[in-house]
Amino acid sequence: MNRLKAAHALPIIAFYCGVAIGQSPRDTLTFQHIKTGMSQSSATQIFEDSEGFLWIGTPNGLNKFDGTEFQAFEKSEDGSTGLTDGYVESIYEDEEGLLYIGTNQGLNLYDRKVNNVKPYPFKVNGQFLQTKYISAIARSDDLLWLGTDNSGVYRYNIETGETQQVVFNEIDPGGPSNRFIVGGG
Repeated sequence: MNRLKAAHALPIIAFYCGVAIGQSPRDTLTFQHIKTGMSQSSATQIFEDSEGFLWIGTPNGLNKFDGTEFQAFEKSEDGSTGLTDGYVESIYEDEEGLLYIGTNQGLNLYDRKVNNVKPYPFKVNGQFLQTKYISAIARSDDLLWLGTDNSGVYRYNIETGETQQVVFNEIDPGGPSNRFIVGGG
């Protein structure tokens, strides 16, 4: 019986040894250093968008990688362009290709036409959300769902600006919390 098992195992072992020995030097991996670096070496989020760009969030900004070099987007100095805060917590792309960036201080939107990041243009009722730590983002039709680090979930209507905090029944054991919402990345 043992001879039969060995007879079957020998061709399999020989095959794998041949594959390992037969690999050419072209099959080896090589890495090239990228000349322009990220805003910081620690990543908080990594996301690939529908156009193939790699987005890397860090504690010091957002980085767009096109396969060759990085472009960094940092915290806004004037409040009109740039991130609302440097610490990127979440990145989300909706079905229309809009890229949303959640930070420790609010929500941002990437404008593909002019290649920049701006604070999200909340209507009056939702402007307080720019003070929230946005840890999760999702969109369904005209509704943005924003998870926060300490205030639960908010539902924001893009068209009307109506904003509502979603409150969960915390009595349910194992149910969702009204405080800490994290993204699924």
